[in-house]
Amino acid sequence: MTRGDACALHCRDLCPSLGVNESSAVSTRNVALAACLVRHGVIAGGGLHSLEAEQGLAVGRPGRVHLEIEAADTRARAIHVGGMVTRMIITDSIPRPS
Repeated sequence: MTRGDACALHCRDLCPSLGVNESSAVSTRNVALAACLVRHGVIAGGGLHSLEAEQGLAVGRPGRVHLEIEAADTRARAIHVGGMVTRMIITDSIPRPS
């Protein structure tokens, strides 16, 4: 069940093995989910489909990801991702190549 009126999907990205218990909004995960929904006929038919996915509510950092899916039968021909972000932290802890 979604909490936002315009949202078709409510997603959670649990990734403790990467050192993050839950990510607030990850576009790659939403793209994979959209492709899976097309493949299994949840998003049916060809043409262009638009969806809003909400994510991050459980960790207090709500986000929305907009997906535009170009489908042909049970294949996603293209998936475009967009949305708005708010910078939460700035870090330089990731080693940079020399």
